[in-house]
Amino acid sequence: MDTWLYLLKAFLCLLIVLRVLLYTRPGRPLKSRFLAYLVQLAAGIEAAKSLFLMGPVPELSGVFLLGLITVSIWTVGGDVVDIFRAGTKE
Repeated sequence: MDTWLYLLKAFLCLLIVLRVLLYTRPGRPLKSRFLAYLVQLAAGIEAAKSLFLMGPVPELSGVFLLGLITVSIWTVGGDVVDIFRAGTKE
């Protein structure tokens, strides 16, 4: 079962990287772009570690939380800053 959790974790992280990478919105401040870059970097590193079965064994609860983060990033369309806005729209 551990191998499936590694693969599921890698898949979710790659989905995060893909969605944030494909999001483009001109005129975003540098802080927003830097935050998106850090999210991509962290998710990409976790995906690589999971694909090579490195690091601690993922737990089901951690993979579930990662799935929630993935769904929230896809729901807002890849804009990482919109996750932290409390329901306000521009």
